[in-house]
Parts: sequence; C-alpha cells; structure tokens
Amino acid sequence: MAHNGEQILRVEGVSKRYGGVRALDGVQFDLNYGEVHALVGENGAGKSTLIKVLGGIVPRDAGTITFEGREVVYHTPAAAQAAGIAIIHQELSMMPSLSVMENLFMSTLGSAGGILNWRDLNRRAREAMALVDLDADPAALVRDLPISQRQMIEIARALSANAHLIIMDEPNSSLSETESERLFTLINTLKARGIAIIYV
Repeated sequence: MAHNGEQILRVEGVSKRYGGVRALDGVQFDLNYGEVHALVGENGAGKSTLIKVLGGIVPRDAGTITFEGREVVYHTPAAAQAAGIAIIHQELSMMPSLSVMENLFMSTLGSAGGILNWRDLNRRAREAMALVDLDADPAALVRDLPISQRQMIEIARALSANAHLIIMDEPNSSLSETESERLFTLINTLKARGIAIIYV
C-alpha cells in the first residue's frame, strides 16, 4: 500500500441518470491514502448512488474513476471488493443465523473442497477481529451480538480481505455515544495504517 498523502482515488465528472432524474451530475473529488472524506448531503443528494457506482453495484453514465493509479470500471461488487474497495452498508450484510467466523470468511468457505478446519477458522477469525480490537467469541451467532460489534465484524472482514478503501454508509446511525466514540477511535487507527475512508 502507498504512503499517507498519496492519491488512492480520483473521481472525475461522474454522472448517473435514472430515467429523467439526474442522481449524479459531474461529481469530482480526490481521496488520499490515510484520509477520511466525509460525504454529506440531504436525502436525494446522490450519496447512495455514488457509493453504488464506486462499489460496482450500478454503472455510471459518464466520467472516470481512477483507483490506485488505474482507470477502473467495476461491473460487480465482487470485482470492486477484489480490487480493495469495501462498503459497510447501513443495513449490515451479514447472515444473523451464522457464526462470527462463518460471516467473516463466507466468501472463501467453499474453497476447501467441502472440508472445513474449524480450529483454523477460529484462529483466523481471532486474527481478523484483533485488527479492530474486538474481543468476541468466533463461534457466537451474529444475531446474539449488539449492532456495534456486528459493525466491527464487517470492518474486520473488509480489512482481512485487504481493503485499501472503506466506504461507511451512516455507520453511527444506530450506535450509542460510547459506541460511536469507539468507532471514531477505530477510524483514526485505520487512517494511521493508510486506509482511506469515505464516511457518509
């Protein structure tokens, strides 16, 4: 990963229409490694659309996106994730009936030929959670955890997948003041590591 202060993302003239509605109109901004960029606006301002464009969920109609020095077009969320872009959605995308470790490594669970090494999965889950200073039982069901811990698990999943840019969609909307302070402490830690963050 490049050093803080170097550019990770450039958005130039990005536009998107839904029928007669212009959701994005020539959006332009730069983001550096280790920087937090706040994306602020009222409902309907286009924040969610921009997130979806960056994350490969919807295509843009015009403009360019340069990520880590290359002009990119992501046709799927998986392609954006593989490139190092993670989105922590307001509606967290975990499976509540599965364990923490299953949620952390869901995308790779089927790659072991049908045989799971639960001890290794437990160890890897603890390593991933240590990235966000979270002490939880890897075997605990996600539905039994508070929303703040679920959010930390989402961020741990992004970091363990080597995300260089994390987009957080209104992450403190359902957190208490203490939980929000912990999130902001984590964001400062991520910044120090050179992770770029877009905070909606």
